[in-house]
Amino acid sequence: QWIIVPCQNGYCLKSLSSNCWLDGRHEPGAMALVTARPPQNDPYLQWRIIETGEDGWVVLQSVSSNCYLDGRHEPDHDALMTSR
Repeated sequence: QWIIVPCQNGYCLKSLSSNCWLDGRHEPGAMALVTARPPQNDPYLQWRIIETGEDGWVVLQSVSSNCYLDGRHEPDHDALMTSR
């Protein structure tokens, strides 16, 4: 579960289980990470939430890398950052 918090350039996403913030600094193909750094004035921890127009689905795009969070196809795979 995630808490969505408005930030300077979009939104910051905080994990309920780890109490850490989703970090989007990485290039395509890198695994998504979380960090305990505070999100204020940190573009690596800020995200755009973009509606897809499909029944409430959204995509998450990192403000810093412009990569998208990809949840993958299998339930036991780690989420990756992608350019699509």
